Amino acid sequence: MKLLRLGRLSGEATWILAGQATSILGTLALIRLLTEHISVAAYGKWALCLSIVAIVNQVILGGIIAALARYHSIALEGNDLQGYLKGSRLVIKRATLGVCAIAVLVLLALTLLDQTDWIPLALVLVAFALLSGYNSCLAAIRSAARSHLIVAIHNGAGPWLTSLLVANFMRWSELSVLMIAVAYASSASLIFLSQLILFKKATAKNSDKVAEKNSEDWAEAIIKFSLPISLFGVFTWAQQISDRWALEHYSSTDTVGQYAVLFQLGFTPSMLCIGLVMQFLAPILYKISGAATDSDRNRQVKRVALSAVVISLLGTLILFSIALTLHASIFQLLTASRYWAISHYLPWMVLAGGLFGAGELIALKAISEIKVGTITKVKIVTSLFGISFNIVGACFFGLNGVVAAVLSFGVFYFIWMLIATTRLHPSLIHN
Repeated sequence: MKLLRLGRLSGEATWILAGQATSILGTLALIRLLTEHISVAAYGKWALCLSIVAIVNQVILGGIIAALARYHSIALEGNDLQGYLKGSRLVIKRATLGVCAIAVLVLLALTLLDQTDWIPLALVLVAFALLSGYNSCLAAIRSAARSHLIVAIHNGAGPWLTSLLVANFMRWSELSVLMIAVAYASSASLIFLSQLILFKKATAKNSDKVAEKNSEDWAEAIIKFSLPISLFGVFTWAQQISDRWALEHYSSTDTVGQYAVLFQLGFTPSMLCIGLVMQFLAPILYKISGAATDSDRNRQVKRVALSAVVISLLGTLILFSIALTLHASIFQLLTASRYWAISHYLPWMVLAGGLFGAGELIALKAISEIKVGTITKVKIVTSLFGISFNIVGACFFGLNGVVAAVLSFGVFYFIWMLIATTRLHPSLIHN
């Protein structure tokens, strides 16, 4: 039995690693393509567009995505997957209506302000935000069910498909921010269509089972779990976009473009690597914890989580050392020459991403125990400090200041998350 379990875990880890590696390589190829064919200012504008899109995934759907992943194991243990899936669809439909209502208000505001030129881009961004959110919802359920092969295929295919669409668009006309948005939305729609078809096939065999729990009850449980995450999601979203918008206000759109590339090559890969650990670990922790009512199971969750945090910190130090040595070569390989002058910031962004990711691993423990309130205060307060760091850094020191602000936030977030969690649950250290 142990050999079979080890074999399954090894297989899951392999698929997750393959999917993340393919996704990272695709993202790097897309960065190279875009930096080579659009101006630094245009890249900065696209980064600002993405920061607005993030509000859907982080605030409106962010909590729902986390809830879908967490409650799958509870539904499976209670033999009520159909009720869970019906409740999930109900919550996603309500969130979609909320996004559409906000979109209508934004379009009306653009019309009243005589900014109708922005309407086509706004419409495409709304479509992209919803489609990417739906993909995240399906991926969350699939990951919770440990269907890592399907998740790996779609995660890996996304950036490569986007690159292919961008390259084809360039054959017909000059690349613009609107065309980039269309490429991203088109890629997300194809990925969603594929995910949806496979998901329906996978769940069809359970369609004859009668739900034991009313779908409204599942929807209520999912919403109750997701609301604190969406609440602090407002603050974390604001913190994560404040660096770009502060640079836009105090420096220039060109500086935003430089910073966006730096962030994608430094902070994001560190987060993706730790995301690999989280994707592998989350369904295991959720299964171990169950409904989070058994103290022995919760102690086991804490031990596994602490081990993952230590591994992530060691991995971060390795990536930091690589970036410290090879930052110039990395930029020369992956970006156009106009970005090479900022390569020396890369190691510090790698370190910032790793520290933030380690903090997210600690947060995962609290989510596994269905104790979101434990991390809500930390998320909100550290985000407010992070926003202040970014504004002050951009105002007085430009790009230098924002890089320092992001690193300071990573350190601050990790330390406070660790202190808050261990203070409330000292057995994280002693067991």
